[in-house]
Amino acid sequence: MKIKLFLILLFLLLTFIIVRNTDAQDSELWKLPEGAKLRLGKGYIREISYSPDGMHIAVASSIGIWFYDVKTGKELDLLTGHTGVVNSIAFSPDGKTMASGCRDGIIQLWDVETRQHIRTFIGFGYGVNTVVFSPDGKTLASGHDHAIIRFWDVETGELLPNLRSRSNVQLLSIAFPWVADLAFSPDGKILARVGSDSNVVLYDVESGQLIRYLTGHQSWTLNKVLFSPDGKTIVSVGDSNVFHLYEVETGEILHSFSGHTAYYLSSVAFSPDGKIIASGGSDHTIRLWDVDSGEHIRTYTGHTMPVNSIAFNSDGNHIVSGSGDGTLQKWDVNTRENIYIRSGYTNWINSIAYSPDDKKIVSGSADSTLNLWDVKTGQQIKTLTGHTDNVMSVAISPDGKTIASGDWDETIRLWDADTGLYLRPLYVYTVNFSPILSVAFSPDSKTLVSGDGARTVSLWDIDSGQLIRTLTAIETAGYFNDVRSVVFSPDGSTIASGGDDSNIRLWDAYTGQLNKILTGHTERIESVVFSSDGKMIASAGWDDTIRLWDVDSGEQVHTFTGHESWINSIAISPDGKQIVSGGREKEIILWNVETGQPLRNFVGHVSNVNSVVFSSDGRTVASGSDDGTVLLWDIAPLRQDEDVNGDGVVDVLDLTLVTSDFRKQGDNDTDVNGDGVVNILDLVQVAAAFDM
Repeated sequence: MKIKLFLILLFLLLTFIIVRNTDAQDSELWKLPEGAKLRLGKGYIREISYSPDGMHIAVASSIGIWFYDVKTGKELDLLTGHTGVVNSIAFSPDGKTMASGCRDGIIQLWDVETRQHIRTFIGFGYGVNTVVFSPDGKTLASGHDHAIIRFWDVETGELLPNLRSRSNVQLLSIAFPWVADLAFSPDGKILARVGSDSNVVLYDVESGQLIRYLTGHQSWTLNKVLFSPDGKTIVSVGDSNVFHLYEVETGEILHSFSGHTAYYLSSVAFSPDGKIIASGGSDHTIRLWDVDSGEHIRTYTGHTMPVNSIAFNSDGNHIVSGSGDGTLQKWDVNTRENIYIRSGYTNWINSIAYSPDDKKIVSGSADSTLNLWDVKTGQQIKTLTGHTDNVMSVAISPDGKTIASGDWDETIRLWDADTGLYLRPLYVYTVNFSPILSVAFSPDSKTLVSGDGARTVSLWDIDSGQLIRTLTAIETAGYFNDVRSVVFSPDGSTIASGGDDSNIRLWDAYTGQLNKILTGHTERIESVVFSSDGKMIASAGWDDTIRLWDVDSGEQVHTFTGHESWINSIAISPDGKQIVSGGREKEIILWNVETGQPLRNFVGHVSNVNSVVFSSDGRTVASGSDDGTVLLWDIAPLRQDEDVNGDGVVDVLDLTLVTSDFRKQGDNDTDVNGDGVVNILDLVQVAAAFDM
């Protein structure tokens, strides 16, 4: 025992020399909320910005702000603290400070060098869509929903009530529902505003008076506005594939740029010397334009989804772009070379499913893709493409071989669960609009059931792809609207469905006969699940309740109350003792089935929770959210301190984690003895508990 213990410690101490300069944690473990043990995905990209010194890239995402080293593309940090989607970021002119504006109505200031929070600007609850520093760095302007523009003192964080332009700007823009973007002229004397109208509006900062409207856009809304480095021109883009360069002094259109092939442009940037304009849009391309001539220079292709944000570096030789395809890409301006790609960003997640062995999770997103994830490492294995709209539901067959996905594009697709390769469509609707809202496999993996927007439940043969039968509203006096959830009983003999009419229907899976209707919900049902023994059904929806039913009698057994808004998804643990639920209020609740009382609450998502599922061993809950991430929550009994990774056993993996955090200070799981620093004493304590 002593010899073995000594050899383990010696090996780990030697390997410490190798691992000491590596990251102590992967980014999948950074800034996890309490109770979570892994994050899949980085959220979706809202805005990107180069630091003024060109050393760092900041990415505003739905879950926080990601910091990168420009040269290596390596992730350095994740800044969290907002309770909603981070819409905008801006570096101060001296590069020492960064501001972030959030959908939660809060503005945060950060120290760029330490990446620590400095202060919070709190004034009211309207969502922040854009933040921008004045050229002298002393004032921060913010644009909000409800057409509000605010000015803040950067040093104190105070709202500036004495700035005359504040009330005037509010008054002049009150007719428009939101401010999408703001820009100061280089001399700080003019503020430009764009938003939910087709004009660029220029204000005098000192007086707050309207200078002029810049008109000519064929857009309903404008998304971005930017002054040229010399302040003589201004460019803006919106929901049109044509955009304009204006002369500031006269308001005259100098050039109109056309060439993008899709009618939505979301980002625009000037090169530092003001000679080039870059634009990005929903045609998946970045295009460069000559400012003097207005001619197209070149096009960069490589993104597979709309380009959300672009920025030049300080010398104008590189462009970085963020896209709905989940990638951050860096380009050489002159050669068009793609220097590097950083992936892992993800759009709204509508549905998730575990593989039967718990090694993988598949997620379906609003960007029309599915993603396969490695549960152990948190890494993205593969992105599955082919759908053309919201992926509403995903399922993995009980034999682990096939993934099924149902989409708003009215198709069901089958995929190989090992390789991610597309196999075939199961069905494509062609008559009436019928989005596929729910899919589920039979226990023998031979049949798929689907629920759709045509008020039907359909059964499909997996091997042949043929429709077995359709259970329609006319034949069964059933649904008035959408079927939102379908599921097989564990023995495969019954199908349960729930939808907009607030009832649960139990069908004979072999004959299609309607056996029972369970009534009690008062609003539409979003989720229906069976217990593992098939004796109980749980349901939840827009009446904010979870209801537990006896399958044989059809009687309601329990009503679970505690959610303050609608519930999107529920799951029953494999042992039938717990229910987990998630919904609009971002919170996940774990319930005791026997008592109907909540056991634990998990808070960490910054947007709606759309899907929850238990792992097969019942120790983990996975949740998918509109914030674009999947969080894995540890619901197992409290672990012993030496079980650092919480897998239920103290072994070499725990020793390795302690070694990788050697000399790290602060509150860490690897500080086993709790003395404030990870050192040899922690190694000894873990090794002493090592299960030989």
